[in-house]
Amino acid sequence: MAAALINDPALSGFTGRVSGEGRSTIKAAIEEAVPAHVLSSAPHERFSSRGDADFADKLLSAMCYEFGGHLEQPAGSQSIEERNQRRESGDMTKQELDQL
Repeated sequence: MAAALINDPALSGFTGRVSGEGRSTIKAAIEEAVPAHVLSSAPHERFSSRGDADFADKLLSAMCYEFGGHLEQPAGSQSIEERNQRRESGDMTKQELDQL
């Protein structure tokens, strides 16, 4: 994160749109009866990041990129969770499945 702030103090290279696999992780934690308080709040932050990005959302995007190389999703794209749900329900075209 420090590197991102040094390179671009305004974080203008980030939109603040955060993605992740929060739902499936939380579901697994619930099924295994493992407390995951911080993880439970993560999807809510992700949902709020879909609006106009403020500096905190840009900072979160920069942290995700620095930590794991996670790139931001373009506005209007499906989240990983939405795509996985469609795949599991059999609601994907062959072309979409081939692109996975």
